[in-house]
Amino acid sequence: MKFDLPQIDTKSLADLGVLMTVKQFDGEEPLIAKNGQPVRIRLRGPDSDVYREFTRKQIQKRLARGNDPKRLNEVDMEEVEKDSLDMLAAMTVGWENVLDTEGNDIPFATEVARSLYVSYPVVREQVDVFVANRRNFLRASLES
Repeated sequence: MKFDLPQIDTKSLADLGVLMTVKQFDGEEPLIAKNGQPVRIRLRGPDSDVYREFTRKQIQKRLARGNDPKRLNEVDMEEVEKDSLDMLAAMTVGWENVLDTEGNDIPFATEVARSLYVSYPVVREQVDVFVANRRNFLRASLES
């Protein structure tokens, strides 16, 4: 059965990915690369199959830990940080105008995205907020 509810379809674009323009640290102005173009990152959303699979694996890992009474209340902050970075890297599909110090394009790879987010917490925070907001994955949001 096919449904026609385009006004609330967040899954289609969440799976495909949407371009987020990276903002300057201190405002809403776009971050401009050495080539004069805005830095943009293509991101999947929270309703994507990739996000849901990643979340399922995290829950399974935590449930397995819960079966060990010695580890039941254990919180490993390094593991939480790693999981968060891994999730954001998995949500990253590609990018535009991410350049090296000489102004050359840096080819996209998931591990390179993870490294970007470690090196630039400001970018990581923007990606995290963007991915979490379903409104970014509505067709109407692309048209405005």
